[in-house]
Amino acid sequence: MRFPAREVKIGEIGIGGNNPIRLQSMTNTDTADVKATIEQCIRIFDAGADYARISIPTLKNIQHLKEIKSGLLQNGYKKPIIADIHFNPEIALEAARIVEKIRINPGNYIDKNQKGNAILTDTDYSIELEKMEQKLYPLIEVCKEYGTAIRVGTNFGSLSSRIIAKFGNTPLAMAEATMEFLRIFEKHNYKNTIISLKASNPLIMIQSYGLIIKKLLEENILCPIHLGVTEAGDGENGRIKSALGISTLLKEGIGDTIRVSLSEPPENEIPVAKLIAEPFQKKFSIIGKNEKYIIPDFNIRQNTFNIPFGQKAIVISGFSNEYFSNKTKETLHPDYIYIDDEKEIKDGNKRFIVNSEIIKQKENTNVFPLINIENLKEVDFHKEINFINVEDISLLNKLNLTKEINSPVIILNLSKKENYSNIYSDLSYNRDFPIVLRLRYDESVIDEFIIKLTTDISRLLIERRVQGLWIENDKIEHQKVTEIVYGLLQASGIRISKTEFISCPTCSRTTYDLQKLLAKVQLEFADYPGIKIAVMGCMVNGPGEMADSDFGFIGAREGNVTLYAGKDILLRNISLDKAIDELKKRLNNLKS
Repeated sequence: MRFPAREVKIGEIGIGGNNPIRLQSMTNTDTADVKATIEQCIRIFDAGADYARISIPTLKNIQHLKEIKSGLLQNGYKKPIIADIHFNPEIALEAARIVEKIRINPGNYIDKNQKGNAILTDTDYSIELEKMEQKLYPLIEVCKEYGTAIRVGTNFGSLSSRIIAKFGNTPLAMAEATMEFLRIFEKHNYKNTIISLKASNPLIMIQSYGLIIKKLLEENILCPIHLGVTEAGDGENGRIKSALGISTLLKEGIGDTIRVSLSEPPENEIPVAKLIAEPFQKKFSIIGKNEKYIIPDFNIRQNTFNIPFGQKAIVISGFSNEYFSNKTKETLHPDYIYIDDEKEIKDGNKRFIVNSEIIKQKENTNVFPLINIENLKEVDFHKEINFINVEDISLLNKLNLTKEINSPVIILNLSKKENYSNIYSDLSYNRDFPIVLRLRYDESVIDEFIIKLTTDISRLLIERRVQGLWIENDKIEHQKVTEIVYGLLQASGIRISKTEFISCPTCSRTTYDLQKLLAKVQLEFADYPGIKIAVMGCMVNGPGEMADSDFGFIGAREGNVTLYAGKDILLRNISLDKAIDELKKRLNNLKS
């Protein structure tokens, strides 16, 4: 059942209620370049977006916003524009008179004199809330007058020190920061509100939405919900992270509009958003009769299994000559390769899985049996690891593996099923033995495959109900499938196997070509697994959003960057090449 959000009108396009899941993107042109921004908005709308968002960093940009809105109307584009506001409440007041919706950040409507993370007394805390209400009241009145909607866009990286001091840098802090604003709006009978709680980590984002859903229902503030993972990055990994966070929530009926934040041209975001939203559009259009919405309980655990060979999770693939060619050292190969015949063994350094009935050379230390569950009493077990093939989920609860089986791993083989939509409800959390999920797909388009796979198993991964993946797709190269699997395990935090990059989708505040910089940073630092590197466009959300990164590049003046280590500045306003050289030195010192 869909979360029962009330309908909010953004111009003529409603959100929430019985409306479809709305799609949006954000421009990354300089807002002062009116012509370029109009053209980019048109590309976003032509791609299928319902809304386009534009950053308005200064009061000077208000005139540009008027010209952009006028230019779009002259070109026949009447869809709503959203103004993205940071730091200056006066900008929000002016923008609310021009466009159909504004987005404000709770972390920006704070007392500028507040310092440090000291916990406030109850009295001082109430005073801070009163100050915040005083700042919001003029905006509420303007929005009522002009029929403008407001999104309370809370970001994990820009929570106020007041909130962090009381609730920590946690999903609960995200929920509380958002609720403070909503309570003020409700007090003044302003209900044209939408909320979002975004983070670059999909797990934090999912937990934050889960917490606020409970609060919204308790306080009967049923506002529409905007979903997105910030700084998801580009390419396949950006799509994986976005789909992991967004689809997990859509499955629980949460989400009235979505944005896929990619470090690519913004119009590229819309086809991906369509793929994520499409499976849920029909279900979301049906009004539940007398049904009560059930609050999802996202139980995000840590891995508790000791898997042989020190693996955090298991990746299996079918045989392919790709795994034996001269690939670069960065290429990720599967942990085990399934083969039909021992004659296919070409490399003594790789591990293979063979059906137990045909294993002849039992002395091979790198060949492990795949044993059908019916044959457990008839085979010799390997001394290190044994894979048990199970094709019926219901058998898992009845499975009683004897102590004689060394390190049993269940291969839950559902590859013959036509639909995987019920896997989550059928597969409970298992504390006795690790489970590797075996699924088969036939999508030939990479984006379609990524979104389908991620949507099918996202919650299984975040709740650690499976400890490995064996994904088959004969229409996509084995190596590409394996890379996607590793990306999915990394995005869900189960297994870190490569350098993790987070990057913002850019906006008018970005002072350099972020896509070009990101590509260079990814190339230079691909071989540092376990290290998290951020590439951010500006100082507005950059330092906060990348706070959990090990290192980060943030745009500075004249195309330069500022290099960070965690939250600390290492070098300020330097060339990219110098920043890359400095970071390489530091990382190589860590390696040695």
